[in-house]
Amino acid sequence: MQILRTMGGAAALAVLLSAGPAMANSAIAVGQCDRYGYAYGYGSMGQARAEALNQCAREGDRTCQIVVTVHSGCGALAVSGNCGSRGWAYAPSRGEAERIALRECINHGGTNCTIRRWVCDN
Repeated sequence: MQILRTMGGAAALAVLLSAGPAMANSAIAVGQCDRYGYAYGYGSMGQARAEALNQCAREGDRTCQIVVTVHSGCGALAVSGNCGSRGWAYAPSRGEAERIALRECINHGGTNCTIRRWVCDN
């Protein structure tokens, strides 16, 4: 960053800390079988939700619903095969969200669950 090269170390750190973390909004929508849509980094949750639903609908599925919304954390979607069980989760970290989504997929009868999508805003 240019600001770090031109400012003293303590002054640059103060500027970075005062800016605070960038908070964004993300969402995952699911439809039938393995159809899904996602959005990340949006300024409002409404925008993220709308984009996730639009992406899912572009996959040919108008039954899509939002299953995960994220603001300062991570979400994940797991699916078993092409049209099997599904699981989704929200958690503070990507790894934790993925583990929970896989566990939920298995708990609902999935045998070969894989992560299809993850989103993080932290």
